[in-house]
Amino acid sequence: MAIAKVPLNNFYKNLATGLFILIATGYLAILLKEILSPLLFAFLFAVLLLPIAGFLERRLLLPRSAASGLSVMILIIFMGLILYLVGSQLSNLSNDWPLFKEHLHLSLTNLQKWVSNRLGINSAKQLDLASEATSKVLSSTTFVLGATVLSVSSILLFLVFTLINTFLLLFYRRLMVKFLIQLFKEQNNVIIYEIITEVQYIIRRFITGLLLEMAIVSGICFGALSMLGVKYAILLGLL
Repeated sequence: MAIAKVPLNNFYKNLATGLFILIATGYLAILLKEILSPLLFAFLFAVLLLPIAGFLERRLLLPRSAASGLSVMILIIFMGLILYLVGSQLSNLSNDWPLFKEHLHLSLTNLQKWVSNRLGINSAKQLDLASEATSKVLSSTTFVLGATVLSVSSILLFLVFTLINTFLLLFYRRLMVKFLIQLFKEQNNVIIYEIITEVQYIIRRFITGLLLEMAIVSGICFGALSMLGVKYAILLGLL
């Protein structure tokens, strides 16, 4: 009994240590989410752009800095094309705003008549209730605008830091691989390198699969909405 007690104690000790490390890591991740989130997205983008950067270095003989910067520029152009498609559709949507306004006014008029007939609330009383609700909404306008500006600025900062981290990860990728290999014993270098290569391959295939799935779903939605005669099929398909 005394011989079996030592491994059992070691098991509970290792279990408690592992749980403590897991909880501490999760807590630190919550505290540092503003820093870790751009870094995580940058890591995913860097893994996705790694074949492009490698192709530019091997085939076009570009220096690593130029290849990394050009890869990030390709990512920016791709994101810009998507934003351009969405913006052009929103611009066309704004041109039809007078028609939407007319339909909205007609709907509000019909609603006002229905409330007057069904609930017995006359038009003057409805206008008073609408004015009171509008004043409450306008009183919080400053807060809403401030939150909107803060949200937009946070998104822009997030994108900027993500792109910068993506460039740095691509540029210093070999240095980081050497650092990870040197953390372990020299006889395990081949195994560690194979693990790193396999992780990159799996993540790249996963992201590529997600992008392909998004493209297929968007194409199906766009085709179905176009056949139904929906005017803004591209915008709805992208969304």
